[in-house]
Amino acid sequence: MNYIGIDLHSDRFTCTFLSKGDNTETTTFILNEKGLDGFLAKCTKEDYVALEASSPTFSFYDLIKHSVKKVLVLDPFQLQLIYKSGKKNDKIDSKKIAKLLKYHIEADKDFLPIVYVPDKEIRKLRALFTTYKLYIKELVAIKNRIYSILRENLHGIKKKSVKGKKYRSIIVKFDICEEYKYQIKSLYKTMDHLYERIDEIKKEIYYLGKHYREEIVILTSILGVSPFIALALKADYADVNRFKNAKHFSSYLRAVPKLDASNDKIKNGSTKKRGRPLGISLLLQSLNHIKRVSPKISEFYARLKTGKSAGKVRMAIMRKMFVTIYYMLREKKYFGYYIKETHEAKMAEYDQIVTNYEENKKAA
Repeated sequence: MNYIGIDLHSDRFTCTFLSKGDNTETTTFILNEKGLDGFLAKCTKEDYVALEASSPTFSFYDLIKHSVKKVLVLDPFQLQLIYKSGKKNDKIDSKKIAKLLKYHIEADKDFLPIVYVPDKEIRKLRALFTTYKLYIKELVAIKNRIYSILRENLHGIKKKSVKGKKYRSIIVKFDICEEYKYQIKSLYKTMDHLYERIDEIKKEIYYLGKHYREEIVILTSILGVSPFIALALKADYADVNRFKNAKHFSSYLRAVPKLDASNDKIKNGSTKKRGRPLGISLLLQSLNHIKRVSPKISEFYARLKTGKSAGKVRMAIMRKMFVTIYYMLREKKYFGYYIKETHEAKMAEYDQIVTNYEENKKAA
């Protein structure tokens, strides 16, 4: 049996094989079919493997997980305080990971910061949302650029009017020089193209989300939670059963503040940055809907808003919502204040989008 530490790069990986008797052997393989075959030929079903999380890690994990006893993916941000000291190169890093892995397995099962590896469908969903966020970021940059050009030419139009088609024909006719008009028209063309791409990628997200329809039905019972937000939450938490309690679930979704306690002083800081921020960023946009439909949330908001900042109040409501969502998913129950007609209409629209998209894919 060996403990194998791997330092993985985009084109090669360095492995240190550490035996129970502390003998080591370090080898570098090219990251291709021949290199993987050479590595797997040296592995047994009794070996443990550890490597840091990076872009190619999950795909590499899929290729080797059935050839060894267990593969641990490690959080590089937490791990760097443990082993990134002194000299550093691929050979040293892989050897340190192998030693840490051995200690973790033989002495302390909670020693290493383990990263959860989601299934392939969740990874695809996360990848789609990453591209979606990129499109949104580009869209915001284009809107800001158009607004900047208008301000530069002393046209004081509101920023929210820039994106609306209602004002577009007026904006492009403003009395400004042709060079600026050219930029505005070109930016609007790019904006339209981005809207098309965003619409297409949302349909692809909906289509992939059909695998998780049961959870979408539960989550969309909350007024203000669309199938799109439900899938963003699903992409974040992946599997609700991997969380030991509601607090752990809320923390992972970035709704639990850091706690700084010393002696008899306790200070709540900003929310923890570990975990995934996509779901909470979208759910915050539906906060007013959630407050309006739930008497308990409304009462909670009214009680909290006195003497606290708006940001802290919002995070407190989000944490309360995530606790509710956790138990909804675990117990497979609808939101207590859901509106049946609204809920059914949301799901009917979602199913229609998926059906139409699937038919178009087949026709293509």
